[in-house]
Amino acid sequence: MADIFERLSGQYVGIRGYAVELGKWYARAKQLLAPIIDNPLFDRLVLVLILVNATTLGLETSDVVMARVGGLLHAIDQIIILVFVFELTARMIVRGKAFWSDGWSIFDFLVVAITILPFANNISVLRALRTIRALRVISAIPSMRRVVNGLFAALPGMGSIVMLLGIIFYVFSVMATNMFGTEFSKQFGDVGSSAFTLFQVMSLDGWAGDVVRPLMARYPYAWMFFVPFILLTSFTVLNLFIGIIVDAMQQQHYERLGKTDLLAAKRMGKLEGLFGSEKSSGMAEPSRPAEPRPDPRFDTMMEELRHLKDEIRSMASAGNALVAAARDKAMIEPGPKDAG
Repeated sequence: MADIFERLSGQYVGIRGYAVELGKWYARAKQLLAPIIDNPLFDRLVLVLILVNATTLGLETSDVVMARVGGLLHAIDQIIILVFVFELTARMIVRGKAFWSDGWSIFDFLVVAITILPFANNISVLRALRTIRALRVISAIPSMRRVVNGLFAALPGMGSIVMLLGIIFYVFSVMATNMFGTEFSKQFGDVGSSAFTLFQVMSLDGWAGDVVRPLMARYPYAWMFFVPFILLTSFTVLNLFIGIIVDAMQQQHYERLGKTDLLAAKRMGKLEGLFGSEKSSGMAEPSRPAEPRPDPRFDTMMEELRHLKDEIRSMASAGNALVAAARDKAMIEPGPKDAG
């Protein structure tokens, strides 16, 4: 029993020693890789490699190009993959748990992991998925990240519009099937066919020549059904999508401004704590309540109202000038009796 205990103790000490050595190696690697990952030039290099890789993946689809420089393109592709693997490994070492809490880091990891699977080159679908490495451009450019974040932030509001659009499609599909299904069974034979045809009408792709005009040859008043549908879907509901996306992106812009102001306020507070007059004089001044930050949207609205007021004044001045000119002209021109 004592021998077993001594063996287990020895194994525990050995494992603990390996863990300590591994921790030291991890600390040294983190200290070495942190300046590289945090360097803006490294980010620019990765962005350039992403663009080059996207170009080579497109050139690989050409048989003529592959016949001439196919080996060179494969070599460039393999080198870029190695750089991507090094970048992600370094980021995982430097960031630690923070790497897995960032959605864009997980996105980069999945994109690279799919393309380096051992059987990716043998399966056509996975081989085609190599092109998704070009999507890393989104995570590499901050402005594109903000656009994508705005789209995801707009998804909850877009759900209600999708439901509204689905109800409109269902109602008009049933109506079209009942009205045109007997004569035009190919386009309006059932609810599914009618919905597909109405989707073509909503996209405004050949809706007049392929759909509506043949119907009007048999039903002259068919335009009274399709024009309101186009106005509801193409010009109203779809514009609501755009409005919600723009509003979500504006909200993110205001939140980013708020975070920037908060960071600046914290820095100013630290400076006041170090160089403020309280410590130099030995007397603490009473704290003043922070003034509320004005809403940029309110300022924009007030600016638009001021512009509108100026335009109304200019239009009123122009109208008065026209009235005065007409009055002067009426006084100068002779009347019918004076002309006689």
